[in-house]
Amino acid sequence: MTNPLNLKSSIALTMAVFALVACADDLVRIPASTHEVTDQITTLKVRVSVSEFLMAATEVTQHEYEAITAANPSVYKGSSHPVENVSWWDAIRYCNLRSVKEGLPACYDLTTGRREPTCTGYRLPTEAEWTVAAGPKPSEQQLGEMANLGVSSTKAIGVLEAALKKGTAPVRSFQANGFGLFDMLGNVWEWCGDYFDALTSPDAVRDPIGPASGVERVIHGGSFASTISRWSRDYRSSMNAEARSRFTGFRVARSLEKKIAPPTGSEGFFSRYDKAPQGFASSIGPLTALATPGTSTDAWKTNAAKIRAPRPGQVGTVMGQGLSD
Repeated sequence: MTNPLNLKSSIALTMAVFALVACADDLVRIPASTHEVTDQITTLKVRVSVSEFLMAATEVTQHEYEAITAANPSVYKGSSHPVENVSWWDAIRYCNLRSVKEGLPACYDLTTGRREPTCTGYRLPTEAEWTVAAGPKPSEQQLGEMANLGVSSTKAIGVLEAALKKGTAPVRSFQANGFGLFDMLGNVWEWCGDYFDALTSPDAVRDPIGPASGVERVIHGGSFASTISRWSRDYRSSMNAEARSRFTGFRVARSLEKKIAPPTGSEGFFSRYDKAPQGFASSIGPLTALATPGTSTDAWKTNAAKIRAPRPGQVGTVMGQGLSD
């Protein structure tokens, strides 16, 4: 006979595991937005629009990564810690595998790294999406509450050694940002889909995806060892797509299906231009009749012969002359 206490404990454990997994898999809806950026090549201000999309509340954990890939390359082990020591290629392969496992389309061609723009499976966020989701940069005081970052010192070796020993923290250890996203700053750098360009210049004013080619890929957000001094450079950097680092992980995003709504408010004005001219739909155009209604067949043939007959000075034959009567 089953022990009720053991059964109760088993159910409680199952619910706890389910809650942990469901919590880790949360995707947050980031609303569409428009923001102003400075094109660093032209120095002009450009308004960039980003469509609504989904972003993972946390960085991909080691538990999630191992469940999909059966591997855990992380240096700082812990099932609820972010996976790190993964390349950009590792990250997009995870996205494809997870998409397939959940019955979603795989977004990446793993021979080229190219992504299908309209794919709704898992993918890396674009730099523009990541920037929107990160929100405004917290104050130095808020950083301690919201981010697992280093300290302001950039010279003391002992400080770096202490940070390396400490490593990453479990996801959700710090306060979420305004969208409900955790660790958008600190813990691990996060891969973005874009090629890196030192001078930011939007490739499009709507849903930019970055340069068409490049040497390295964008990483954002800083890590547990990143300085909080002014040298942080807004926690934007780059790495070779094949490189792996204990400081770098990723989080996933997904596109929403775009539904094209019919235009509203102007149908009445434009409807007059969508109508055929009067009588056009039931006619073949203003052609001269061969004979008036009620004319005999012989008269019709006579008129047809006159039309086909060559005219003085006419070169060649009249179209249709070879047709039988």
